[in-house]
Amino acid sequence: MPNNTKEGKISKKVFDSLLRQGITAKDSLGFTYKPDEFVFNYGERALYEDSVGNPIVLTDMMQEYCLGDTITPILKQNIFRRTKAGDTDYIENIKVTTQWGQMPAKSMRFIL
Repeated sequence: MPNNTKEGKISKKVFDSLLRQGITAKDSLGFTYKPDEFVFNYGERALYEDSVGNPIVLTDMMQEYCLGDTITPILKQNIFRRTKAGDTDYIENIKVTTQWGQMPAKSMRFIL
């Protein structure tokens, strides 16, 4: 994601805004790279009931393989209505092309 945001707690508003812009990778020298692909994992906290009516908080996981630096069109249609405080996003298996060929980039984790 732009703006040197790479992990930690983040508000829904900022997360949604940055996710719309796409992600970027940066090396230790400060050079930025546009990802060739990545995996978007989203853990959505949800409240359920057990068989006798007791509330249970569980996490629903969603995973999507994305080409390029932005999320898929299907995700764009749905994810921004679903994001909320308490959810966690993992952007993993990021691959970028450098002058030395395709290389992995560091994963990112955000807690809304």
